[in-house]
Amino acid sequence: MNTLYLVACGAEQRPLRLPAAQLYTGALFSSAITHARSFAKREEDVYILSPKHGLLSQHHLVDPYELNLDQLDSSARLRLIDAMRRDLPRRPILPLRIIMLAPEEYVTLFRAACVGTRYAKIPIRTPLTHLTTEQQINWLQINHASIECDVDFPPTGNLYASENEQLATAVRTAALWWAKQLMSIAPPPDPTLFANALALELHRTWHQIAATTRGEWPEDITFTLTDQSPEGPITTAFSAIGLNQQEWHKREWPTRPLNATMNFSMGQITTQINDQKTTIFQL
Repeated sequence: MNTLYLVACGAEQRPLRLPAAQLYTGALFSSAITHARSFAKREEDVYILSPKHGLLSQHHLVDPYELNLDQLDSSARLRLIDAMRRDLPRRPILPLRIIMLAPEEYVTLFRAACVGTRYAKIPIRTPLTHLTTEQQINWLQINHASIECDVDFPPTGNLYASENEQLATAVRTAALWWAKQLMSIAPPPDPTLFANALALELHRTWHQIAATTRGEWPEDITFTLTDQSPEGPITTAFSAIGLNQQEWHKREWPTRPLNATMNFSMGQITTQINDQKTTIFQL
């Protein structure tokens, strides 16, 4: 599907004139631009939102500046809306949707810029609004992980196509992220291999359960990993890489107590490792 990605710029910048995609250095911008580039079909499908310049192509040369949306008064915001409207990509075939990796303020301004243009009726998805900065980075990293994860079960599809497809992809990538966090606590010989094996097994288990509900997503599923984990996805993942789970427990966990859960409920995935709880996906 032809999609246009709009990424909010960042306050942290390199001190020299650079292409827009290289100027901003903050963790949130870096995660967002990486995510957009990973899913975009072409370089010209990714633009950067700037409070000073409006819409920037990735290769547009920009000098460092100190300005954020909070510093713009009403007249400056109107000028920014006009700049965005002038900079809307001129192309014979319009995108079928727009993904804005940006805060609510940018979304509001961009919607205003689209009024009266060919872009006015294009659906806009805004997955990062109402999330904290930490949650935004988590969301971008976990959903980017799907590109690195070597497992693929139906239903699949673009993260933004539908809620069911979004959740299906998130199940796989959340499992991978969770496994990698666990492996940082008590790593087997090959953490990445184990993480992929565990992601595969959790994803397979999820779909086995989902298959019994005639296509409807189960309301609530929780996977638990403790010192005395019963047979299941964890054991299978160990076997897949030639490790004995109990031997690993004896070697690693006596000095690293671990109680971890990953909960899937409609539209949300949360994890807890010991006392740390994180929401890593939300529709």
